[in-house]
Amino acid sequence: MGAKINEVRIVFPYDCNNLAYLRRPEVVWLATHYCSYSRYRRPSYLENYDCFLEEHPELKRRFPSRLGSLNKLNKKDIIQLATHHCRKIQYSTPLYISNYKCFAKEHPELIERVGFLDIETSNFDANFGIMLTYCILDSKTGKILHGQINKNDIIKYPDDKTDARIVKKLIKDIQKFDRLVTHYGRKFDIPFIRTRAITDGIEFPGFGSIANDDTWLMARRKLKLNSNRQDTVDRTLYGNTNKTRINFNYWIAGGRGNKKALDNILDHNKRDVLALRRVWEKLHEFVSRRNTSI
Repeated sequence: MGAKINEVRIVFPYDCNNLAYLRRPEVVWLATHYCSYSRYRRPSYLENYDCFLEEHPELKRRFPSRLGSLNKLNKKDIIQLATHHCRKIQYSTPLYISNYKCFAKEHPELIERVGFLDIETSNFDANFGIMLTYCILDSKTGKILHGQINKNDIIKYPDDKTDARIVKKLIKDIQKFDRLVTHYGRKFDIPFIRTRAITDGIEFPGFGSIANDDTWLMARRKLKLNSNRQDTVDRTLYGNTNKTRINFNYWIAGGRGNKKALDNILDHNKRDVLALRRVWEKLHEFVSRRNTSI
């Protein structure tokens, strides 16, 4: 029988191009599950470890003499076992690990949902300013979830809680994702949202519930630029950028609920998340996938 593993909270990258990008629990899952479309199959070495030891005596010193627990194996060992079959059995079916597209098609619920998040605020400090707009670009649908304050928010809520409605909406939206991508978000966007949520009396997602990638850190560690600003990184990687600059008067007017100003800020916000996605798509190939919490 195949090894039993815990399938709770196993989430796979939505665009896996190579096995090295998978974490060990994900490799184990793929190694112990088979595509459902084939009638015949033969066991992998993970299912028939004795066969593996018999056919590859030269590797016995590397692998534990008894499988015991999959946790005893490192990722290279698991990949070796997951991509080799016993030679004694005639029929086979491809493993998910060798047919990732099949896996993604059969188990869309396990594929990581990535959101590209950016916010616009009236001040850089959350105890002096409020959130004016937010946008999240959905990796699965390509749609942009967004929100912005309006005149009714200014009338309905106290001065220090003007953004309570859109902060609550934002918290609801970010909980739809397994991973949020930001640019300088660990220093600004995420702490700002958390502070506003606490100030507005709204529960913020707990530690470990949503992972975060930060393209500012990726650019800082993997590139050598005069600036790691998003527009500089975007222009360097692609030769152009769709990001815009807005007169600061719009931010002042937006804080007062001016519709024209807020629409301009929201348009700027949407362009930011579109640029963020293509920067991440270029840079995330150069870093290991981590589950750093928001």
